[in-house]
Amino acid sequence: MLKQIALAAGFCLIATAAGAGPTTSGGVQVKDAWSRPAAVGTIGAGFFTITNSGPRPETLISVTSPLATRVELHQTSMIGGVMSMQRLESGVTLPPGQSVVFAPGGKHLMVFGLKLALKAGGALPLTLNLASGGRLQAKAVVRLSPPPASPAK
Repeated sequence: MLKQIALAAGFCLIATAAGAGPTTSGGVQVKDAWSRPAAVGTIGAGFFTITNSGPRPETLISVTSPLATRVELHQTSMIGGVMSMQRLESGVTLPPGQSVVFAPGGKHLMVFGLKLALKAGGALPLTLNLASGGRLQAKAVVRLSPPPASPAK
């Protein structure tokens, strides 16, 4: 029991530190990161909007989390009336001046081997790795539904 409490406290410290890091790198920014609740040892999902305001294309090549054994980039699509999911092994291209949305039913993160339960109100720390070598820290808020849409500017 003490080992579980110490492990949970350690992950809370990691999550707090990850939330304090930058959410931008080289003109690339992450916003509205969220995740659904999930049990320990199961698979979770992550969603966010990533914007490249820089002058050159960038590629999101991988994502990691200290709360998971691995994180993969995935795409859900309908093929012949059947929903399927594919791993995006080459990453996701971020065109200059554009945003890419990771949302249910489209691009998303699959978070495997959760080391702690993701409970509503908690957070899933993420590190997004870019082909340029940039790294973005984000904290996906655990919630039952997507965050409200941002007002148009």
